[in-house]
Amino acid sequence: MDPFSITAGAIGIGGVATTAIAQLHTAIGGYSGAHQDVQNILLSLEQIQAPLAALERLTIPDAAATARAREDLRSTGVANSVNASGEACSKLTKDLKRWTRHSNADELSFRDRFLIGLWNREKISTLKMQLQSCAQTLHLAVSATQLVVQLRSERQSERSHESVGKELKAIEVAIQSHMRNTQEQQAEANRRLEQLEETYDGATDANEAIAEVEKRIELLEMEMVNCGVVFAQTKSSRSGIDIGKVLTTDNSKAFVGLPPSVVGKVNLRVGEVTTQAGSTSHVGVFADNVSI
Repeated sequence: MDPFSITAGAIGIGGVATTAIAQLHTAIGGYSGAHQDVQNILLSLEQIQAPLAALERLTIPDAAATARAREDLRSTGVANSVNASGEACSKLTKDLKRWTRHSNADELSFRDRFLIGLWNREKISTLKMQLQSCAQTLHLAVSATQLVVQLRSERQSERSHESVGKELKAIEVAIQSHMRNTQEQQAEANRRLEQLEETYDGATDANEAIAEVEKRIELLEMEMVNCGVVFAQTKSSRSGIDIGKVLTTDNSKAFVGLPPSVVGKVNLRVGEVTTQAGSTSHVGVFADNVSI
């Protein structure tokens, strides 16, 4: 393993969670004729496993960059999302064993397909949403982290730096799209909750369905927060000032850049600054109260 790679455990993702995700993938993949929603879960599990594998393949130049990237990923909250998904996967694996007791090792019986598809509709819908949201946010976070590492590298050429900035902009757009989709899912879940409450009859199934939809709403709120953090990190990293070939002649004063009250947090690249005799240069981010 690359000494500067980042493991899932290093950002707070538990081994129990990754194992549970893999076990559910194996359990679902072993059945033919499963309900379509269950097949969709299989795809979502694969979409979570892919960025987890990509995490350890991140190209990071040194220990300092590794530590910074690791902290960035920790702050996004994706570890909590993956760990929660792992818990849900573990529970569904146990439920599947109970729901499929009339099936053989390879194929679901009609009875069990009916039970999974109808009686457990809300549970399956919640997990499907949870895994899809987790996979998308994790993918965006890992992709953004690799680009931010490249952007921070002083060894980047000007052309490469510009190209990475464009890729980060594309990530921003993808995050915004995912957030809009999450908002739509929130609205849909709230409508579903209202529908269930209007037809509530006090039955156990009704209580379980309402609890699942409420859980779905809570999970979507968590994903919105996680996405917001990834978006803020990406946008902040892309905001930059590139300064080069600054020459102040004798007895002159130069202000090149912006005060912090205007730019906030930026990546600053400065090169080739020459100050002649009797001159003063303020280059990059300088104090608001400096006088001309």
